[in-house]
Amino acid sequence: MMAPFDVILKQTSEYIFPASIWPKEITLPIWVFIPLTVMTLPFWIWLMKKFRQRFSKPILNIGSYTQDEFFGLTWKWSSESEHIQILTCRCPKCSSNLSYVQEMHGESECEVVFHCDQCGEIKHERGTKKEIVDQVLRDIERKSNSDEWKELLQGFGKTEKLD
Repeated sequence: MMAPFDVILKQTSEYIFPASIWPKEITLPIWVFIPLTVMTLPFWIWLMKKFRQRFSKPILNIGSYTQDEFFGLTWKWSSESEHIQILTCRCPKCSSNLSYVQEMHGESECEVVFHCDQCGEIKHERGTKKEIVDQVLRDIERKSNSDEWKELLQGFGKTEKLD
């Protein structure tokens, strides 16, 4: 007695591939079978790798966390052995490097003006340039230590897959 799945499979295959167009028995000499098998082996290996990549869980790498948004601006950096080497501020519209000027208002109030030379975008932030950069560095460190960076990378699709 056949299981219901087997019955459906048999009926479907008979409908798609009628027995009248196929010979009852196909025989291949061993000298044909072995080369065919060897020649298709690279295809099956490639197919298995693609299948594994498609369904494997992505690995998040802290080295991929090299940009974030703070103060409404995009900040990019490069790091070496967990220390940030180069920190740059980018325009949120055109991704060009921003120039910034520190302005004094009165005797105690400072403001930093970020300006994009390409598209003319201007952003004002209270504080000195050092205070703003220090705050960005603290936020990067906080996100790195709290694993908040993983959520950002998953949102941007920046993950590495296993081979």
